[in-house]
Amino acid sequence: MSRRWQLPHFLSPAVNGKRKADPVIEESPSKKAKLINEGFCLFVGNLNSSKNSEELKESLEKYLMSQSLLFQDIRLDRFRKHAFVGLLSEMDLNKALTLNGEVLLDKPMKIAKAKIKSAEKVKVKSPELKKDARCLFVKNLPYNATKEDILKIFHKAIAIRFPGGTEGPTKGIAFLEFKNTGIAKKVQKQKQGVTIQKRVLILNRVGEKSVCRVTKADVENKRKKDKKALQSSQNIEAGKKEDTEESCEKPEKTKVLSKTLIVMGLAEKTSPETLKSVFEGAVNARVTVNKKDVSKRFGFVNFGSDESCKAAKEAMEDCEIDGCKVTIAYAYPKGKKTGKEGGKLTGGRARTGGKT
Repeated sequence: MSRRWQLPHFLSPAVNGKRKADPVIEESPSKKAKLINEGFCLFVGNLNSSKNSEELKESLEKYLMSQSLLFQDIRLDRFRKHAFVGLLSEMDLNKALTLNGEVLLDKPMKIAKAKIKSAEKVKVKSPELKKDARCLFVKNLPYNATKEDILKIFHKAIAIRFPGGTEGPTKGIAFLEFKNTGIAKKVQKQKQGVTIQKRVLILNRVGEKSVCRVTKADVENKRKKDKKALQSSQNIEAGKKEDTEESCEKPEKTKVLSKTLIVMGLAEKTSPETLKSVFEGAVNARVTVNKKDVSKRFGFVNFGSDESCKAAKEAMEDCEIDGCKVTIAYAYPKGKKTGKEGGKLTGGRARTGGKT
């Protein structure tokens, strides 16, 4: 049997005077992704290869989100020693480069701009880039803001996305998608610097290199105004507190000292002599009685000075006289009542008319 040998395509005879076209070799998806992210691709080396791929990727995603870096995808090499991160803007790339040497999973990372070989004369059309052109990147959102709060201001947005798939701006950032690029540009111009919960929002088109129109000076002026308003409110509260303290202190300053004690809860048999002998330093004492000469079970003890009266009261707190536990308080002349004690005691003394 004779074997047939097939010539290589470059030595094969021409058909109708023309050679066959070379076969078209399509680029793999990984190469296309490299071309798309070529401008903002980050290299992260010295990863902890003892961890599995899922744990490494999840840890790296959480770290990037904690640094408020926006990214499209993360690709690990098969040995899990380094990764390529496709960032969304040059601003994110520049910020990421400052993190070189930071520790992730107990190993310092080596971070640099990725050196990717670009294919020559290959044009790749990515639907993601078209989508990005219709999106606005919103910064400085309140962490407790909801989608409804954001849509009240950006009512022309057709979708809202938060990094990491969360339900709210846990990192203070969000993506707003609009119907077309023209609407996105118009909204960026009109809403730049708008506030939500007293926070100035910063708007950028996704992927643009231009600096935000809200300058640092604007943000600093806004912070100064907020600080000044806070200080003024604190001063008002402090003034109210001082007024309250002064009003509380006024009764103490106008307090009328007394030289007389009223003793309530006496036994019916207690006499003025017994009452006087109980209190050291007493000048005289009297027990109030009714028209039938029966004790009303309270009496008054007079002292030579306010100090003697005060000392006797403190010494006789919670005492018993003739087997009855008595209550002792200051007695004040009519028209000079101060505090809770004076109001009741003045009336009691005014009604006294018994014998002593």
